[in-house]
Amino acid sequence: MRRASAAIAAVNLALLVAHGLAHQALGVALSPGQAAIVYGLIVPGPLIAVLLLARYPFLANCVLLTTMTVGLVFGGLFHYLVASPDHVAHLPPGSGDVLFRTSAAGLAIAEAVGIVVAIAGLRRPAGVRDGIPTHEVNIQEEP
Repeated sequence: MRRASAAIAAVNLALLVAHGLAHQALGVALSPGQAAIVYGLIVPGPLIAVLLLARYPFLANCVLLTTMTVGLVFGGLFHYLVASPDHVAHLPPGSGDVLFRTSAAGLAIAEAVGIVVAIAGLRRPAGVRDGIPTHEVNIQEEP
């Protein structure tokens, strides 16, 4: 599950970079509040989750779940629901419109997959905590 978490974080980062380039190409700026959410949580969150994975997998998946959920809700609102320059149907003309639309859709898919991966990573087998058995196994010899 750690590989899946790291993989979805990497895919998400690549899509975020592509989407940021599309924003620049089209001149679609984020408001200060939007920028705070994007650069304070949505971009660094999955990277922080990857850094935590080896030592604290439960915490890492909590961070991944939170940031992917915030990203999906944020992107869903601003790319598909709220009429604004950030909406896929209200983009200004420019060479970045295809990249904007495809990266917005890709982010929604990656974030949804990230939520599923994080939830799966939060599920622990009975008697195991962070990959370490929480009980001793007693092996009795037969007489």
